[in-house]
Amino acid sequence: MPVFSGRGTGVTAKLLGDKQVLAKFRVIPLLVQKQLKDVVHDSALRIQRGGKERCPVRKTKGLGGRLRNSIRVYFYRNGQAAQVGSDVEYSKFVEFGTGMRGSGSSHPPVPTGWVYGPRPGMKAQPFLYPAFEVERPRFIANVVRKVRKVGRGLT
Repeated sequence: MPVFSGRGTGVTAKLLGDKQVLAKFRVIPLLVQKQLKDVVHDSALRIQRGGKERCPVRKTKGLGGRLRNSIRVYFYRNGQAAQVGSDVEYSKFVEFGTGMRGSGSSHPPVPTGWVYGPRPGMKAQPFLYPAFEVERPRFIANVVRKVRKVGRGLT
């Protein structure tokens, strides 16, 4: 049975007895982890799909699509976290552009063997970040919904 006391400006709560209630409290982290794992998985796949849909592809016949096809999801922390990205060496240049070139640039160095052309830089063509931004509110809403669902299941 819960006992509440309010001394001064603080409130103290103690849960006395009821082993069933205490057992339910021990299960909460496991239930929440399972629910969050599902939310992370679904959101990561939607970000991957959105990134692939937004990814620019060269229109030359027989060429193009390497960057889009390289967008992968990597799960870690036992599925509680995910990373969506590409291991293609020029992916960051497409996502963020190259901007100003030369020693005054804060841009990362280009891969070995690349030569600057006569243009000042390449315009950014974001594809992963917009996919992430579209998914962010849905992810937050799903986390809240799943945690509430776990809470309701304990009553």
